[in-house]
Amino acid sequence: MNKNQLIKLLDSLSTDHALSVGSIDRRCRANELIAKIDLYTAALKPLKHKMTACVVQQNSDHVALILAALISDLFLIVVPNYYNEEQAMGMLKDYACDVLISFINGSVTIIPIDGPSQASGSYDKSGLGLLTSGTTGKPKCVCHTLESLTAKIKCADRFHHQRWFCTYPLASFAGIQVLLQAVLNGGVLIIAESLTPSVIYQTLQTFKPDYMNGTPTLMRSFLLAHTPEALQKLSLHRITLGGEMADQTILERIKRYMPKTGITHIYASSEAGAAIQVNDEQAGFSAKLIDGNHFKIEDEQLFIKRSTAAMENYLGKPAQADWIATNDLVKQHGDRILFCGRIDEIINVGGYKVNPQTIENLVLSVDGVEDVIATGRKNPMLGNLVKVEVKTRQGVDTGKIKRNILALAKKTLPEYAGPHIIEFVDEIATSFVNKKKRIIWKK
Repeated sequence: MNKNQLIKLLDSLSTDHALSVGSIDRRCRANELIAKIDLYTAALKPLKHKMTACVVQQNSDHVALILAALISDLFLIVVPNYYNEEQAMGMLKDYACDVLISFINGSVTIIPIDGPSQASGSYDKSGLGLLTSGTTGKPKCVCHTLESLTAKIKCADRFHHQRWFCTYPLASFAGIQVLLQAVLNGGVLIIAESLTPSVIYQTLQTFKPDYMNGTPTLMRSFLLAHTPEALQKLSLHRITLGGEMADQTILERIKRYMPKTGITHIYASSEAGAAIQVNDEQAGFSAKLIDGNHFKIEDEQLFIKRSTAAMENYLGKPAQADWIATNDLVKQHGDRILFCGRIDEIINVGGYKVNPQTIENLVLSVDGVEDVIATGRKNPMLGNLVKVEVKTRQGVDTGKIKRNILALAKKTLPEYAGPHIIEFVDEIATSFVNKKKRIIWKK
């Protein structure tokens, strides 16, 4: 979809009142949203061909601003709201960013970003910039155009007036995809500022969405917080998982607790765009997709051939090669390709490579364990030791669970790979996009 087609679509939606944005606290109808888009488009007009940025919140103002940017001749970096505006301005100097857009008392305010630029170049196209997590260094800015962001959006009459519940931040690739899925189909976008299990359930009861999108980690937390009887009262048509690996455990748990709800899991990244969609309720994807033309595996890493959905480049960097390295490790089991974790999450223990996903699958098989995350903790002798944080079912004997974990690890894993540190926690730490937060802990 190009800019003129999006403008025409938004004009048509303002007359049939198809599009709206809702949250528990407030609903923004089609005419209100279109009025906001018109207002923000006018405010952005003097910024034509400028590099702009905004710290994006989960509300209709920022939905309208993103849409206004996509129909304007400017490049907007959408900054996650775990940065405040002062932090964002300090970081944005490195991207040759000209201004920061802020909302003060409901009005758009343009704040110049002063200081010399350290960037190697600016972006000469209109579109959106999405920041990577920055867990291994300075965040990279992934550059997308309207055409690449809409390349894999499905539009059909059956989606008209449907309701999409987006649990992703709007400043993420997944959040932008759900936003555009709702907009391009004249649907209702449902967002929530809080994603506690109780608020999610209240949102599902209030709005009765047809589709819900989220990470396996978020969905696991939501399911564990409610009884099967409460979950079966919900009327979701389909749950789409993305952002991290969907293992067989979470797929089966959703089907057991919500048997009338379809399940899709998507493999996508900010760099490659949406690449694989799986609807058969099985982990991984068909090995037939590894054809050497669209997907290939080298040294156990998955590579994706650049498509129309892929990013243009990293801001200030040359265009990427035809094949995009995903940093995801995979292996083949029969006719299935299964994800085994990420290269940058591998734990080095005395020169041996330990995959945290292997450890987590083992711990999850112990009765009484609800969730777990495996990471490395710095050690002066071995480099790292394997640490697991374990969330258990309420009221269980954690001493017994610890003994069972250690016994199972001793039986099935090499000595270096077993968990040396076991810590019981109330909740598993997650990132701003509700993925498990994997970091190397210092001693």
